[in-house]
Amino acid sequence: MARRHSDSRARILKAATAEFAALGYDATRVDRIARRARLNKAMVYYHFGSKLGLYRAILLDMLGAVSARLDELVTEPLPPVAKIRRVVEIYVEAATERPHIPPMVLREAANRGRQFDRETVQAIARLWRALGALIDQGVRAGAFAPIKPLVAHLMIVGPMMLFLAVEPGRSQLLEKAKPPISAPTRDELIGHLQNSVLAMLEAAPTRSARRRGRDAT
Repeated sequence: MARRHSDSRARILKAATAEFAALGYDATRVDRIARRARLNKAMVYYHFGSKLGLYRAILLDMLGAVSARLDELVTEPLPPVAKIRRVVEIYVEAATERPHIPPMVLREAANRGRQFDRETVQAIARLWRALGALIDQGVRAGAFAPIKPLVAHLMIVGPMMLFLAVEPGRSQLLEKAKPPISAPTRDELIGHLQNSVLAMLEAAPTRSARRRGRDAT
């Protein structure tokens, strides 16, 4: 029985993520989700209580998966730079494991997060705290300047979500170019994001450096 419930819950989450990504929250209907999952509407309400509860469960699944991996990374005996490289890999892995999440997240961002509740906000804050702890480790080691975790987070998530959300249309568009333009691979995306966020962390001026600069003028 427990196994059947787990399977039906996973099917609902998968179907709902695709519907929300394609149609947005307001246009998505529970009966369409149920049909796509090959279940009845009662099962959707049994597992999630409401359409909004289902929507938030999808976001919490993604946020929880990333936060758990970052929490583990905080305690791993790796150099700060290696940890930040791994952060980017974790973000991209989580998003590509859930291919409908990027367009769904972009829609929610455009709506100013109006479907977020306290639990969702706390899940986001947990992720930022873990990222902040990793940055602080680099600051204490003398490898990084003290950058706010939200800035680093957005520097990774913004380009990543846009890159993944516009596929497959991106590849089709590039193929029509004369001559065709090769689409960047996932590994190339990861490498670019790693280099970008590390360049910011390693190059941003510290407070003392800014003070010295002002004194010199």
